[in-house]
Amino acid sequence: MNSTEALRLKFTVRENHDLFIKWFERIKKWVETDLERSLLELNNEGDVFYVQVPRTIFDINSGLLQSLALVINSLPHGNIRLEDVEADFSYMSGPSNGAEGIIRSFGTRGVILGAVLRPIQGIHPADLADVSYKLISAGLDFIRDIPGLIDQEASQIGLRISLIGEKIDKVKEETGRRAVYWVNVTSRLGKLIDIVQKSLDNGTRTLFYDLSIGCMDGITAIREAFGKKVFLYVNLPSYQSPFSPSILAKFARLYGADIVERPGYYGTNREEVSNIDRALASDIGVKKSLPAARNIHPGEVEANLAIFGEEQAIIADEAVYGHPMGEEAGVRSMRECIDAFLRGEKLPEIINSYEEIKIAVEKWGILAVQ
Repeated sequence: MNSTEALRLKFTVRENHDLFIKWFERIKKWVETDLERSLLELNNEGDVFYVQVPRTIFDINSGLLQSLALVINSLPHGNIRLEDVEADFSYMSGPSNGAEGIIRSFGTRGVILGAVLRPIQGIHPADLADVSYKLISAGLDFIRDIPGLIDQEASQIGLRISLIGEKIDKVKEETGRRAVYWVNVTSRLGKLIDIVQKSLDNGTRTLFYDLSIGCMDGITAIREAFGKKVFLYVNLPSYQSPFSPSILAKFARLYGADIVERPGYYGTNREEVSNIDRALASDIGVKKSLPAARNIHPGEVEANLAIFGEEQAIIADEAVYGHPMGEEAGVRSMRECIDAFLRGEKLPEIINSYEEIKIAVEKWGILAVQ
């Protein structure tokens, strides 16, 4: 395969194999030259189909993922999912800072611990700042906005950045620890650059972009306008789509995400998480993106780190806000589990030494390392 001229697409086709083959025959009508026709290939191994097509049938300028979406929508109905794309991606810039830049920015070794900033007292910036101070003081490295909270009248983005930033500075003065606030900038493309500029003007360059609401073009727009000025955190949508989570992660990385939030390992999705992490770290000519495992409990920390390594962020949500001893105890239980793992200690060895962990494990259990 001439990688500069062809794309190799990997599909899973659970049914309608014959219709999928007929779809490929229609693809042949889209090509115009002998060279393009020479690049066409189709083969399969059971339900896995590999389709090689000339790159020229896609409008690369409009966004490769959008073009692929049009192609998939032309497929016969059925259980069909695009699993991967192999191509020459040298024209794509990838993350400006990447996993190494993120880790360096925290000024810490080991695993980064974060949490979603829930408005448990209200969405006013002063309320969110108070919650931030409690959680960061208890041991978090970062907090991020919930999806949907952007620049509402009741919680203006500039005031949120200012008040939470003051609390972060206060924790640094008290403990020497640095923490980060990822502010949500997800919005319509027409407003996106203004929202990002407003965030920069108010003193932050760590941005959260929600792919459940936004689109890949938003990532590209931010990178093209601001480059290395910003650190970009993107979360993968949790709903089912004709794109596998791993290919969405791959394109989020190619388009410029420094951190990509994915599901944590919960015992039944090891292959899915492994595929996502390969998409974020494999050699495709751009910097690696840092994976972030969402919604982890203390009893799941050891399994996630043992299986997927220490170069990831661990994100607590229910483990913090649902802890019977309160949010700060929830943070401490997560931090204690992470620190114990880094010391080489197993969870059963430390449960009775930390009341926060013991109670968390009684509530949520322990995920075995398999």
